[in-house]
Amino acid sequence: MAERVRVVDAGPRRPVPARGSRFTVWLASVLCRRGVTPNAVSVSSAVFAVFGGVALVLHHGAGPVVGVALLAAAVVCIGLRSLANLIDGMIAVEGGKATSSGAIYNEFPDRLSDIAFFLGAGYATAGTTGSVELGWTAALLAVLAAYTRALGAASGAPHDFGGPMAKPHRMVLLALGCVALAVEQLTTSTRYSLVVALAAVCLGSAVTIAGRLSRAVRALEVQP
Repeated sequence: MAERVRVVDAGPRRPVPARGSRFTVWLASVLCRRGVTPNAVSVSSAVFAVFGGVALVLHHGAGPVVGVALLAAAVVCIGLRSLANLIDGMIAVEGGKATSSGAIYNEFPDRLSDIAFFLGAGYATAGTTGSVELGWTAALLAVLAAYTRALGAASGAPHDFGGPMAKPHRMVLLALGCVALAVEQLTTSTRYSLVVALAAVCLGSAVTIAGRLSRAVRALEVQP
């Protein structure tokens, strides 16, 4: 069992600067020493997402104080999901605990997480025109963006984690939308912030899908 996680070059992974931070290296090392598996961490990311999605759904109809508390809980869950997404790979690769089924555990909970968060966000302001529809659309496009990356890689193209609306960007934008909605809820009677964030996620995800498909096709066409 690895005593300490050390950052290494492990081939095609999403470039995340925080992977080399002292905190993430320390946390991954502690979890490694305690026998936590990367697959368990991957599953925990989906659990955090479900809690975050439920908090967002419960926001609909809640009063200002409870509503802000639920939005804060959702933001915390977004952060925990993102942290779990980072730590599972560090335990698997740098910690030497990768498993044969790791790719499934790495990908499937991620798709569930996107669906939980964006559906929750759509229903959080269900009384606002277009909110629910944008939530469903954002969830669909998030899954399609990941599918496009996987399809390109399976066809022989390089792994493409490019944006402008890759997973980290989607989560940051959703968190900012929650914070803006909390401020909006305390100061006005409108509920537009999260709807705007969802619209931006949808637009950015569509551009991301098109870009990944285009780059994959070009890469495959030049192969001998």
